[in-house]
Amino acid sequence: MKRLLALPFLAISSLLALLVAGALAAVGTSTTAAGGPAASSTAVADIPPLLLPTYQSAATTCPGMPWTVLAAIGKIESDHGRSDAPGVTSGENDSGAGGPMQFLSTTWAAYGVDGDRDGDLDRYSPADAIFGAASHLCASGAGTPSRLPSAIFAYNHSRWYVRKVLDQAQAYAGPAATVDASSLLSNPRLGLSTNARADLAAGVVDPRLVSLLAQLITRHTLYVGGFKTGHPMMIVTDRGLGNRVSTHYYGRGADIMTVDGVTVSPTNRAARAVVLELQTRLVDASSEIGQPWGDLVGDGTFTNAVHQDHIHVGLLSNGE
Repeated sequence: MKRLLALPFLAISSLLALLVAGALAAVGTSTTAAGGPAASSTAVADIPPLLLPTYQSAATTCPGMPWTVLAAIGKIESDHGRSDAPGVTSGENDSGAGGPMQFLSTTWAAYGVDGDRDGDLDRYSPADAIFGAASHLCASGAGTPSRLPSAIFAYNHSRWYVRKVLDQAQAYAGPAATVDASSLLSNPRLGLSTNARADLAAGVVDPRLVSLLAQLITRHTLYVGGFKTGHPMMIVTDRGLGNRVSTHYYGRGADIMTVDGVTVSPTNRAARAVVLELQTRLVDASSEIGQPWGDLVGDGTFTNAVHQDHIHVGLLSNGE
């Protein structure tokens, strides 16, 4: 397990430069890196040139783990080595962590990797630290999309940290391809009520919601009972209609009724996993998640008697 915050990088060795120079030549803002998304303009501008391919190469040691998560951890822990806080080039911080990816000595002993292949396991070496972080995350399940948040949590036991890492990772990823709503209409992993199908076909569903559903059905089968048509204009509460216009009214709300063929309920573990994934994807005040679990309430996630049999996903803003 790691520490609290960040610190500075060692100078990149000439050996590391030789190892990554060839990979760097193949990296562009519109090219998809092996095992992960393309690097966004933000990533290219912010990540030191010799470290970008290091993050990408390290991620390939854990199939399924995005390189952007490793880079996000490097950013948060040490601003890719540019922080002047104590402990990275030598010594430790107050929590006993050292190196650019902030390893405790005991954790490093378990997960350290000779990333630059110089024969030494050095948590102060950028390449070793990044490959070691990949090893730690992978051992915690980061190669499985649904387990990625818990793997990040294992790296630093803070829900705030998980969300910040995923937010930064998203900023480092190149633009996602736009999902055509028509592709969902014929996808066997997404069931739709008559009203929901009509809304999707008519183009009244927010494109961000379409993309979110497309991501979720790569791991689950879902049944959506409604988007806009058939839902009251106002929100539905335990006491009837509330005093706020529902996200459904704007085509920005979806009600997921079943997950993996089972009705949403407090005992549906697959549905709970969907809520946990939604919490990592919808990380700010512009979204809401209604669901059955009281222990998941917070940061836009709520529960009440009305939401014991489905998952409500709502986008409060129009994204502008």
